[in-house]
Amino acid sequence: NAIPVRNGTIVILYNYSSIKVPVFQEMRILPGDLLSVDGKIARYRREIEILPEDIELRYPEISNMNIEDITDITVHRTIKAIGEITEKKQNSFKLAGNNGSIHVFANTGIEENAIVEVEGLVERYRSVLYIRPRNITRLA
Repeated sequence: NAIPVRNGTIVILYNYSSIKVPVFQEMRILPGDLLSVDGKIARYRREIEILPEDIELRYPEISNMNIEDITDITVHRTIKAIGEITEKKQNSFKLAGNNGSIHVFANTGIEENAIVEVEGLVERYRSVLYIRPRNITRLA
């Protein structure tokens, strides 16, 4: 799930809106990691971007959550939740808890009905909440 960032890779930062940052150094970035970027604002092909002079990578604070407590308030937060894999498809599955479920977009070799711990970034696509995982650990 890591994004291997190589010289010249474009990283998109989100803080209630988004901005592109071309990265000119080797980094390993996971969904939810925090990047602090100092640089110059520039325009490239009609889009605003930051040309970085300095980039600092920080790891996010991770909140343990019950699946039913993952709501709009938790979008863009990094969480850890435990549940059962249900409705497995090629590139996603549902993580089911006691009173709810959430989509997880990941291609994993873990079979349906397994109990897993998912650590990742909560995001929204249209009206659907989902987790973009940093790590998935099989528990049972």
